[in-house]
Amino acid sequence: MAETGSWNGRVFEVTNTRVMSFEGLTIDTGAETKVKTAGKQQYVTYKAGTPANVNISVTLLAAFGVDVRAEAMGFLMDAQAGAQSYFYVGNGKLLACQLMLTEAKVDETNIAPSGEWVSAKVALTMKQASKYDGAAGSSSGSGSKKASTKLIEVKKTVDSNISERPGAKLLDAAAKSAEIKAKAFVAQVAQNFAKNARKPQTKVMMSGLTSLPADAVE
Repeated sequence: MAETGSWNGRVFEVTNTRVMSFEGLTIDTGAETKVKTAGKQQYVTYKAGTPANVNISVTLLAAFGVDVRAEAMGFLMDAQAGAQSYFYVGNGKLLACQLMLTEAKVDETNIAPSGEWVSAKVALTMKQASKYDGAAGSSSGSGSKKASTKLIEVKKTVDSNISERPGAKLLDAAAKSAEIKAKAFVAQVAQNFAKNARKPQTKVMMSGLTSLPADAVE
């Protein structure tokens, strides 16, 4: 039982005394392109990203502790004023940009004989109203370079953290020592083989095999 989202001071929540949540969340965006021609072939190039669109529907029920008329009219007024804010879902932003309410439609309204609004459904359309947080309006190419740089920085941080772990230096020293011993062993075997290769070989006819002196491999 907690807050499920919020926008511009309006809280979507599910509690013991009040239930007002949203459903049917859809998000769409895209890219604006420019058509170019090379020979007899057309192709497109990137111009800019199009604003993101967010759509949700909100069901208002008086039986669940909601002032249906006040909430419905509030959404309509926000749409007329072009109110904008970040849309929070859970512990973070739905999108890293502000969203402007550009359209609100109230339907499926039920009003009691007393004039009280019993229920209604509100369809909301929001559009991106600011750049994404941290965006500087750079081209896709420079954006890729920034992303690559960021990945390199992350890798350096990870490598640094690994090298600073307890025992990391001891493990590194042990690995180097093992490598030196392995090289020395290979050199010794090669030297023994070369020394024994100069000694007369004892040939034993057994299935066509040739045996070497016992001291050929130490």
